[in-house]
Amino acid sequence: MVKVIEINRGKDNWYFLLGLGILVLNKLRYSIFGYTKPKPFSSRQIKKAIDYDFHIVNLWNEYLRMYLGHQPEFKDKTILELGPGDNLGVGIILLSRGVKQYNAIDINNLIVRTPDEFYEELFRQLENSTQQDISSLREQLKSLENNTIAGINYVYSPEFDLSVFKDKDIDFIFSQAAFEHFDDVGKTIEQISEISKSGTILVAKIDLRTHSRYVREKDPLNIYRYPDWLYNLLKFQGSPNRVRPFEYAELLEKNDWSDITIFPLTTLPNQYISAINNKLYSRFRDKKCQMEYLSIIICARR
Repeated sequence: MVKVIEINRGKDNWYFLLGLGILVLNKLRYSIFGYTKPKPFSSRQIKKAIDYDFHIVNLWNEYLRMYLGHQPEFKDKTILELGPGDNLGVGIILLSRGVKQYNAIDINNLIVRTPDEFYEELFRQLENSTQQDISSLREQLKSLENNTIAGINYVYSPEFDLSVFKDKDIDFIFSQAAFEHFDDVGKTIEQISEISKSGTILVAKIDLRTHSRYVREKDPLNIYRYPDWLYNLLKFQGSPNRVRPFEYAELLEKNDWSDITIFPLTTLPNQYISAINNKLYSRFRDKKCQMEYLSIIICARR
């Protein structure tokens, strides 16, 4: 179901300067501390983080069902997740639903932050809700800690080299709010194309709006106000890349993906877009950019 976000417009000059200041501060913060942002909730916020992981799996399942026209089957399938963040809860939930192997890759090794209590609580919830023996899931997690590839295969790769999965016979590639952080989306799509087999399905949720918290709610298109030269000067690894839905579709099509479907998740009212359009950088004013889209799910088949 599409959610329309109502925004009360403020003074554009103020938002331009505020957003610019935040871009500068974020650039400095990254230069000092490196990339620190996990999922919306840190794994130390155990209940929120677990609820979010269940939400992710259910979201993928819902849109896969809409895309395929029937309930997707995960049993004995091989999954690859791009950018799992600071815990592997999604992988454990998928394994509990019959997935044969869950693979994941991240450019930042954030899972080292995951407290043991997170996994213990997740295992407890799975045991209570599914009434199944979760001892095998515990063993899968332990095998990861022992660096032996079993049901869970996590790869930390600063180069984001997907070639390590070329022999994995991937059935589904999932991504939750990661594509917008890739510095070179074209290269990433080329890589997933090289490791995919005929019939592999991609499901990617992409957050297209401004990420900085206060500006995100008040001026969701703030990052699109700035010319490329200025935005590129202030970006860092993990900054929103400003790639729009039609560009994702073109890159997928170029790499021989078909049945490309874009589902809008959250949108802005048309009257808001009409009012703010001339305040955006010139290349984002074209209707094909669909600036009303704040978040989407893209599904495609190899």
